[in-house]
Amino acid sequence: MRRPPPPEIIAFVARRIKALRVARGLTQDAVAEALGIASKNVQRLEAGRQNLTLETLAKVADVLDVDPHELLTNGEPFTAPGSELSLKRALRGLERLGHTVLEPDAGPTRGAVPVMTLQAAASRFGGAQDVEVAAWIKLKGAKPSQVTGRFVAQVHGRSMAPTVPSGALVLLRGPVVGALEGRVVAVEWRDHADPETGGSYVLKRVGPLEPRAGGSGALQLQLRSDNPDFAPLHVNADADGAGALRVLAELERVLWPARSARSARDSATRGE
Repeated sequence: MRRPPPPEIIAFVARRIKALRVARGLTQDAVAEALGIASKNVQRLEAGRQNLTLETLAKVADVLDVDPHELLTNGEPFTAPGSELSLKRALRGLERLGHTVLEPDAGPTRGAVPVMTLQAAASRFGGAQDVEVAAWIKLKGAKPSQVTGRFVAQVHGRSMAPTVPSGALVLLRGPVVGALEGRVVAVEWRDHADPETGGSYVLKRVGPLEPRAGGSGALQLQLRSDNPDFAPLHVNADADGAGALRVLAELERVLWPARSARSARDSATRGE
């Protein structure tokens, strides 16, 4: 028997949920993980085939970083393309995955890693004593010895999606030693701005060191994006491959949103 079309209000909310999820750069698996439900139920939500109680509506809105009424009303678009989750909501997503979030005034508790911007991390690595920390995270199952030199940062921009969605919380480790090629690193690009975000701190995959065009003998390297919509950035380099870059830390893993087992296998295939 052919299934009748869902009532208009259900279909309307279903479209809003899907549009916002896509705009946030989140997969159905990530939303399901945050909600504590199966991925097939998120598929049903977006198809208008899942019973949507007020409690469920509130939970979905929380995960997608909007007020519940924004899933029910017409009007101006509720989110700009590529907009991302607030840090507060992302940290709550971490808590849902079993990590412990501590207030910034908790101080450097044993076994906890700081949540900070890349700019703050650069200042900290430079020897600054008073660096702003947004929160502290005790990672689920991690021993204190396993978090030395680590910090958590929120990534802005879509250039590293789907490996790192916009708004994701990532675990970074420093210092970075050895050859950079193929590694995903957070860098300060001195005297330049990222075309996407306008900032000088970026997370990119490092390409090979190559001669610059023109046969001058000078070298350059590429900072590559995993998102094919973004062209590589070409950076002048010295003989060691650093040049205008200050390498801050290397990506260890994406903490939130959670990645499905399939995406993790795909990443392993790509050597991430």
